[in-house]
Amino acid sequence: MSFEKYYSKDGYFKHGFQTEFASLKHPKEIKVYHPFYESARGYIFGKLNGFSTLRLGYGAQKMLVGKTDKGSVAIGLHYSGGYSNGFLKPVYLEVIRQEPGTDRTYLSTERYDPDQHNGGNIYGRASWLTGFNELAIQPGLFVKGGATFEYSVTEEEVALIETGIIVDFFPEQVPIMASEQNLNFFTTLYISIHFGKRWN
Repeated sequence: MSFEKYYSKDGYFKHGFQTEFASLKHPKEIKVYHPFYESARGYIFGKLNGFSTLRLGYGAQKMLVGKTDKGSVAIGLHYSGGYSNGFLKPVYLEVIRQEPGTDRTYLSTERYDPDQHNGGNIYGRASWLTGFNELAIQPGLFVKGGATFEYSVTEEEVALIETGIIVDFFPEQVPIMASEQNLNFFTTLYISIHFGKRWN
């Protein structure tokens, strides 16, 4: 999700503020399912924390090629940077437990612990809302750059395709996985479609 507010004097150069919220993943994340329970939710084995970031930045857009008529495309560059506020949310799982002294089993919602939980006793992931009261913040920085291709018909419309790269940097490694090398750099290649209205 993103929100942008830009200011322009001549239509060829804009500058302003932007806010984005995004989920960042470790490249080794693989969703698995319990082999014997079809109704079980999938989960990422070995994942300690979910990680998202709220980017607060300042940037600019510069038009390289303007429109010659209503059916043409304007091409521009964009670049920005700023603060990347990371949020760590612990992973909770539904774990199969046995009642003492019986053959009966039950499901227990537990925070993932690689020393206790394995593919045999993990039923599936718990509710996505579980663990929000244990959020931790990991501050960092981001830079973003790329190109825009605007094809809107009128000045009031917004219709463009944006593509580019975002790099998030965190001074400390982000503890996403239990047994994999965790990262402090996250690189995102993206393409997005924007549509809407302009307001003065």
